[in-house]
Amino acid sequence: MRNRRSMARRERWILPLVLLIFGAAVPGWSQVTFNTALPVAEGRVILRLQSRFLRFQMEETGRTLEVLAFPWVAAWGASSRLAVIGVFPYVMKWSHAPETPAQSASGLSDLTLIARYTAFHRDRPGQTIRLAPLLSLRVPAGSSTRADARGRLPLYLQPGSGAWTPGVGVTFTWQRLSGQLDAALEWFSPMTRHGLRLGRQLQWDLGYRRRIFPRQLSAGVPGFLYLAVESNFHVLGARHEDGTAIPGTQRTVWLVSPGIQYVTRRWVVEAAVQIPAFQDVGRRAFRVRPSWILSFRWIV
Repeated sequence: MRNRRSMARRERWILPLVLLIFGAAVPGWSQVTFNTALPVAEGRVILRLQSRFLRFQMEETGRTLEVLAFPWVAAWGASSRLAVIGVFPYVMKWSHAPETPAQSASGLSDLTLIARYTAFHRDRPGQTIRLAPLLSLRVPAGSSTRADARGRLPLYLQPGSGAWTPGVGVTFTWQRLSGQLDAALEWFSPMTRHGLRLGRQLQWDLGYRRRIFPRQLSAGVPGFLYLAVESNFHVLGARHEDGTAIPGTQRTVWLVSPGIQYVTRRWVVEAAVQIPAFQDVGRRAFRVRPSWILSFRWIV
């Protein structure tokens, strides 16, 4: 009987301590491959710098496209419910095909602005649930008219898309002491420009991470190590020119991304590898090859 009472007293003391330690790390939690679920407390700022190396290949022509991207991300907790997120990417692109000269371009790419509002939240000891709709806008800040000695570069090699692209979506987060589940669903519809409209896009992101060290929470833990697996599903509609669909420009891609994350109270370092699990693209369209992501976050 005494042992049970003693255990109950220890549990009442340990739980607030665990939640205090856990709460200190919460602002740094989120997924590696998507930014819409970045958690940010009221009045706080999260700065994230990523490096992404992407590789694509066209089966019919053998053409290869390589992209090195550096997206800067800033997330601000405007209130306890409203978060504002900005993504400012710089890209470097190279393209080459057999027996043809290589082409390249670099510069600022499209900016993305996101406003996310937490419409529902439920907090219980050891777990929290969040549901938040969001609005986004991709701003054509990067150039889409670059040219070289051979003429204007193709659209896939331009740093920017040249199109204003509004979007709407929703994010869901279920967070526990041992791990976290994030999901995001977004729909984008680019505006028509000079008779050309990029394909509408449906994007579904899902990620789960689990703490592997330390297994037992206690005082004095400097950080937490997590293993993660993420899923990114993209459906891109056909491009239209003067109202007519361009054959072979639509695509469906499913990526699976195993990753690792180390979280402290003020900074987070993380990495992931994106592996194509399914692709439905035309022979004259680029197929996704395995790519990697490195990321660092600092909580202000």
